[in-house]
Amino acid sequence: MPLITIEAARRQVNLLESETFQDPYLQQLMAAVEAHIRRRLNCTFFETAAEYEAADPKPPKAIIIEESQDLTHAALLLLAHWFTNREAVSTVQMVEVPAAFESLIFEFRDLAIG
Repeated sequence: MPLITIEAARRQVNLLESETFQDPYLQQLMAAVEAHIRRRLNCTFFETAAEYEAADPKPPKAIIIEESQDLTHAALLLLAHWFTNREAVSTVQMVEVPAAFESLIFEFRDLAIG
């Protein structure tokens, strides 16, 4: 199970279920978001606690997705941001604002199993 489902990604960017023309791009973003979060947290994701318990050998740091709704929400926020802001430049003056994504993943740095 990925961190984000295609249905959740569509809802996050306000696409109808029938609007599947963006699915290839959304799937690319889903994979990039998950990889980005794994690198930021230096961890491995498991769908369930049972999947983690069955892992041999166990990774040094693990996060169980079904127990981490706030991490899933952070992933959705990042996906929507990347979906909306596809370019590296803007004609509008950009300023940094406190990111909900950073707030949501901060605690996971120390809470990963292992």
